[in-house]
Amino acid sequence: VFYLDADDELYPYSLSLLYDIAESNNADITIGRAAYTATKPDCDTAHSKVSLVSPRQLCIDILYQKPDTDNSACWRLFRRSLFDNLRFYDGWYEDLEIFHKLLMNADTVALTDCVVYFYRKHPASFINSWSEGRRDNVKVTGGILQRYSSDPAIKKAAQNRHFSANYNLLLALLRNRPDDIEAINSCFNTIKSLRSTVLSDPNSRFKNRLGALLSYFGLNTIKRLS
Repeated sequence: VFYLDADDELYPYSLSLLYDIAESNNADITIGRAAYTATKPDCDTAHSKVSLVSPRQLCIDILYQKPDTDNSACWRLFRRSLFDNLRFYDGWYEDLEIFHKLLMNADTVALTDCVVYFYRKHPASFINSWSEGRRDNVKVTGGILQRYSSDPAIKKAAQNRHFSANYNLLLALLRNRPDDIEAINSCFNTIKSLRSTVLSDPNSRFKNRLGALLSYFGLNTIKRLS
């Protein structure tokens, strides 16, 4: 199974390359790279590098939002059986809601450094504009946190991701829905409850640490900076 958003592009070799890597490594998920550049870059497929990674560790890295990781369903090839009894939920951030379930169903994940997907940015995209669906980010990350509450390693990563989701929503609300006091306070209360965990976790990304420190100066400071 492969997903392609309607406004993006593949390369002529994308599917065959991912399929060959999946077959030769018996991989349940094969992940290429996406290009976010203004022009479509080339890739030397003859010298592409392939590595095998732990699905569980990759899940943790994605939740920590580590560089070169993401939860998109695009630019990766899935073994169809991973979707047995599993479907996307009806809401926004559906990639985020399902990626960890697919990884936990997988035995082997293969990564290639070859660009297989051209992501075309545009200012009117969902991520660059306000939509009520952006509130789903907090709902989805909260569900992930609840799902892995008994797994210490994934729980810490999920706490970081939930912290980030609440911070992003808080900033979006302050810019676009400043009168929604209930939602603003809910996000800020969650941020306060998680900030010490984020600061004490050596795997937390710098952006989360900075946000956690900033929160100690109060909501009014965040409002002014936003």
